[in-house]
Amino acid sequence: MELSKEQLFEEYLDETSSRGIVLTDDHGTILHANQQFFSLIGLSWRAVNQLPLAKLLQSLPQDQNWQGVRQEVFLQRILPIYNRSYQQIELFFRPERWLQWTGRTMPKGGYALTVSDVTRLHVMMNATQQSNKSTIKSMADMAENRDNNTGEHVLRVARMTHELAQDLLQQGTFSGQLDESMLQHLGLSSMLHDVGKVAVSDGILLKPGFLTPEERLVMQSHVEAGYRIIRKIQDAQANSEYYESAAKIALHHHECFAGGGYPRGLRGEEIPLVARIVAVSDVFDALTSWRPYKEPWTEERALAFICEKSGIMFDPRVVAALQRVLRFRQESQRIRWQTSMSVGDDTLDNDHHILLDLINQLGRAHDREDGIVMEFVVDELYNYTVRHFQREEAYLRSCEYPRLTGHQRLHQQFAEQVVAIRHQFFRNYDPALADNLSDVLGNWLQKHILGADKEYFYYFSASNQSITY
Repeated sequence: MELSKEQLFEEYLDETSSRGIVLTDDHGTILHANQQFFSLIGLSWRAVNQLPLAKLLQSLPQDQNWQGVRQEVFLQRILPIYNRSYQQIELFFRPERWLQWTGRTMPKGGYALTVSDVTRLHVMMNATQQSNKSTIKSMADMAENRDNNTGEHVLRVARMTHELAQDLLQQGTFSGQLDESMLQHLGLSSMLHDVGKVAVSDGILLKPGFLTPEERLVMQSHVEAGYRIIRKIQDAQANSEYYESAAKIALHHHECFAGGGYPRGLRGEEIPLVARIVAVSDVFDALTSWRPYKEPWTEERALAFICEKSGIMFDPRVVAALQRVLRFRQESQRIRWQTSMSVGDDTLDNDHHILLDLINQLGRAHDREDGIVMEFVVDELYNYTVRHFQREEAYLRSCEYPRLTGHQRLHQQFAEQVVAIRHQFFRNYDPALADNLSDVLGNWLQKHILGADKEYFYYFSASNQSITY
């Protein structure tokens, strides 16, 4: 039997196209869907003619063989296509597959949805992006480790910088200056704010007391040294959004809003916005962190200081964003510190406080589907794992704790889980990983801090030993 033109067209689409194709009429009723559409999303072909496109999209993540992002994420991201407006969307599908969904209204009526496999392109782009990130993180660690025993300061500054920028974007405070593309790189760029410290001698950088006027000038020179370092890298980069912002931040994050800062004495809007944001996040973290020359301030005291300097050192609009971010952090805590969690030592208790903060931060980022913050949290968790376990095991070893081997085994198991999840984040961020990480951390909190750590607390209490360093 001879095929009609319409049947020939459908056969042609099915057999020759590498893309998945769905065609609808003006009312959104499906006229045709080729087999490649279902193959790309990992489902068996089924007849869907005369079915509304919206109903098909709703039903896809409900299929028992579905391996894409979970239903609520899929429907949220695909909403423009669901409403049959023009849109191009890229979604991650497990295992390791990126699909590009393109929907457009056809000139002669109807709507066409095409799905293409863009995994190879994403792998290449991700490799380039991760190379940039690794370079930036390595440079930040190199500078940070000279005057601070961990690289967590830059990670916390990056996290806060991103949250401040996100809040300011939502508020529409800097319309025309701040957009979604800037959010993609600003937090990471902020990690290089003090990279110029590599050019300052240890005698000045590590001096515990006050600096002389001459030494202070040398210390202040780190901003221009950092700018020069970043510009050299920037000149060799084809895509240098990260380094463009990083250079401005490194040079100007010590300028004061009312003038009088260094190195240029800029004021107000003359100071790049990215530097004004980082100035607040950098000072807030410095005040609330331990340093060889000072104890950490409480968040309340640090916020009061920054508010007092609003309009003098800091942009008042960024200070207002800090207040909102801290309020949101406080209100959205899922787990709060309780005295029952104490192991009888301030240092180890503080480490556990850090873990609670990371769990709470993870929950907030997960709620917002914020992969950028999630990556910062994973990096912090990795640092926490290495640093805390080394401290805890050194103490248990010095006290000849009889169950040290078992305790080390628990540490190793947890570290392996964190490293595996960190690897997955570096390959491609998938919101489902947030669920996995939440489970890991939640189980860790219950089984380790309230279990294994309590065992050595009770052991030392019974033997009248105290935890000292």
